This record gives sequence, C-alpha cells and structure tokens, in this order.
Amino acid sequence: MSRLTRVFVLLMILVVGRLCYLSEPYGVSVDESTYLSMAEVLHHGGTLYKDVVDRKPPALIWTYQLIGDLFGSWNIHAVHFVFFLILLGLLGFCILIVRELRGGSTAILLSAGLYALFSSCFPREVLSANAEYPMTLFLAGAIFLLFKSAEKKRYLFVFISFCLAAISTLFKQYGALIFAFVYLSFSIVELRQNAMSFKTQVKALFVGILGLGFVYGLVCFYFVQKGAFKEFIYYFGVDGFKYIAQSRTLENRDTSAWIAILGMLVSWPALWWGASKSVGIFRRDPKGISLICGAVGALITAFLSGRYYTHYFVPLIWFLSILSAIGLEQVFREKKKTIIILSLLPFCFYVFFNFDREALSHKWSFTKQKQKELINVGSWIKDHTDPTDRIVVWGMASQLYLLSERGSGTRFVFSDFVSGRQPGYKSDISVPLPNAMEEFLTDLEKQKPKVIIDTSSASMNDYQWFPFTRFSLLKSYVNLYYEKSAVVDAVEIWLRK
Repeated sequence: MSRLTRVFVLLMILVVGRLCYLSEPYGVSVDESTYLSMAEVLHHGGTLYKDVVDRKPPALIWTYQLIGDLFGSWNIHAVHFVFFLILLGLLGFCILIVRELRGGSTAILLSAGLYALFSSCFPREVLSANAEYPMTLFLAGAIFLLFKSAEKKRYLFVFISFCLAAISTLFKQYGALIFAFVYLSFSIVELRQNAMSFKTQVKALFVGILGLGFVYGLVCFYFVQKGAFKEFIYYFGVDGFKYIAQSRTLENRDTSAWIAILGMLVSWPALWWGASKSVGIFRRDPKGISLICGAVGALITAFLSGRYYTHYFVPLIWFLSILSAIGLEQVFREKKKTIIILSLLPFCFYVFFNFDREALSHKWSFTKQKQKELINVGSWIKDHTDPTDRIVVWGMASQLYLLSERGSGTRFVFSDFVSGRQPGYKSDISVPLPNAMEEFLTDLEKQKPKVIIDTSSASMNDYQWFPFTRFSLLKSYVNLYYEKSAVVDAVEIWLRK
C-alpha cells in the first residue's frame, strides 16, 4: 500500500467516524452551540467573563470567536472543520512521538490507525468540538518538545514545552495535571538513570516556570486591560475548582462511574491489550514511562469531577493509541487478524450508534422528537424577530441561539448559573452562583431582550424542576415586562410588552 493510499484510508476512517455530524442539525453536543453563542457576544465587542461568562478557560471561547470571525458567527460546520484539522494534528503527533520512542514502521502505522479508529469509539459527545481536543493538541506538542529537550540539551525547548503546556490549561484546567504526571515521571527517571544531573534538572524547571509565567502573564495583562481580571480569576479559578469539588458530592456518581468504566473496557479491547504490553517494554525508558504516567493522569482527570461526559476521555484515547502501537507491534505479525477485528468491531458499532442511536433504543434524554421541537422553536423565533434582536433562553438549550441566529440578551448563555442546576445530574438540587440572579435581572433591564424562551415547560435538560416561576424575583420581572405570546411544541415563548 502506497503512502498516499494510507493517508486516504486514514482520512476516510476519520470522516466515516464522524458521520453523525450529518444527522445533527446543530452539532452533536449542546456545548458547541453554547460556545458559539458566547463567541457571538465577543464578536460584537463583549468581554469574556464580564459580558458573557462560563467556567471554561478563555482559549476555547477565543477559538470559537476566531472561527466565527472567519466563517460567520453561527457556522457549526466551520467549527467541525477546524476541529477536524486539530484531530489531524493529534494524529500527526502520534506518529512523531512513536518515532521518538523508536518504534518501527509497523508501530508508526498502528499509532495512526488506532487513533483514527478509536477517536470515534465512544458515545457521540467524544466527537464534539470541545476543549479536550485543542488541550490535548498543545499537550502533545509540549510532550514532544520535552523529549527533544532531553536529546538536544536545549533549554529553549523546555521553555517552549512549558509554554505549550500552559496554553493547554487555557483550554481546560486539567491539562496541568496531565502534564505534571508526564514531566515529573520523565524527570525522575532521567535523574535516577543519571541521564541528567540534578543541577541541570533544576535549571530546566526554572526555565519551564518562566515559560508558564510568560503565557499567564500575557493572559492576565489582557484581562487587566479589559477591566475583567477579577472576573477571570473568579470564573476560571475559584468557581471552576469549587464546581468540581461540589459536583463530586452530588448523587448518581457511583452508577455513572461503573457505566463509564465498563464502556471503556468493552469499547477499547485493542487499546488495553497493546497498552498493557507496552508497560513491560518501557520499564526503563523515561519517555515510555512518562507516557504511561500521562495516560494515568488522563484517566484520573476523566473521573475527577464525578461527571462522565465522553469528551472527558479524549486525552486518554490519544495516550493509549501511542502506547498500544508500541505494544502491539511485537505481536502484529502473529495476531494481525485479531488486532484488526478488535479495532474494527467497536468502530463499526459506534459509527452506527452515534449516527442513529434511536435505532437501538428510545430511552434517551435527548431524542429526535426533542430535536424537532428545538428546530420548530428556532424557526418561530427567526420568523418573529429581527437579526439584531436579543433573546434569552431559560434552560440548558443553547441550540436555540444557533437555530434562530439570535444572540444572548444576558451574560448567562445557559441558565444553570442562575437556576443552580448541576449539569450531569437528574436532580432538582439548586446551587446557584452568588449574585447570579441579581446580575441576570440587571442584564434583562439593560439589554431588554425581545424574547424569553422558557424550556422548563417542555422538560428539556432537567428544567422541569427549574421553571422561572420557582424564583420569585424573576417571576415578578417577567410578568411585569413580558407576556406569553406562543407555545411551540410545549416551549413557552414570552415577548416583551
């Protein structure tokens, strides 16, 4: 098989694994429309964490803003295209790092093939354009340069490596933990093998810290200039980590954990087989050991918050693909058919499952009927408002901003900060953000959005437990300034008087 043919086959695998993009009119995850809606506010001059808020680090929202600036604010297909390019970058780093591990041509081909196949082998949110993909891309670059710095003995590589690691945390805070696992294990093994002196290690760490400081210094300077430094620290740091700790105390955690573990074991037999064999191969290899530790760190971060969305497992799949390629290279000639079958079977299942999961079961919280309802509501809003009008969606249904192509009339694109709903848990527990209701009402008074859409009446995303009538201040404001004008597929639509 020629090199060009191999590239074509890999591309086809990646494309086929993402056919579910065609079956979803507004993306495979509500997160995508949420980030597009936040980016739209920034596109019109808003400031992150001040005019639109989330616990996510800034780089992800800035990425969506850049995509919107280039291709249009509501272009979900452009988002998927850009993240497909990121996926190609991750596949490229699989190949580069396998070469660093001195894997042969079989291992190189296996790493690319395994990652192409297993990157789509989990329920559909693993395919969503979420923070884990760019986070892992920058981590991959950081790890590659870390390995190069040990070979070339250049502190510049260490500096750039830590800069890239810092950027990864600006997509998702968990990147810091994964990189720490890789860096510390790599440094300890190098030190024990006398490959690098303690003095050199200390110098390298100091240079790395300068790299971290450089990146975060620029980011902090930006938010100081925008007058949003306090808000950046609060949402990115304080509230973000408080939210993780808080989520672990809520219900449904244990059952979900077992489902996630069982799903990984059943879905990735080839990865576990190859990764387990790589442990014996890398017993004294600093690079190999650090990648094993990186996989452990990625596994920990996937379970850290107590909520098990499948996009949390994106970094783990990348690490396991590299480790498995090295492990399976040893037995590929004898076990070629077995490896191919164990890789293709889960891939084929998830292509079908993610494209049309209701063919297997109708017991999903978000069905095609719910999708149809959102499309109908979005069309109604589009027909009864002007492009410059602002709207507010009460609930966790940011798809309505995307479908109607109308921007948010409040800093809270989704209402969880105000209602206190905890994503990932089917519960009426309310833990609202302090002062969120006051800020929400201030935004309503300032921007005077033309429409408020109440999704609680349609029981979307657990909001049957959080109708706005549950909150007296909001109920009074809506009744005073808005009137119920329509009910579209059980969703109540209120127009400003």
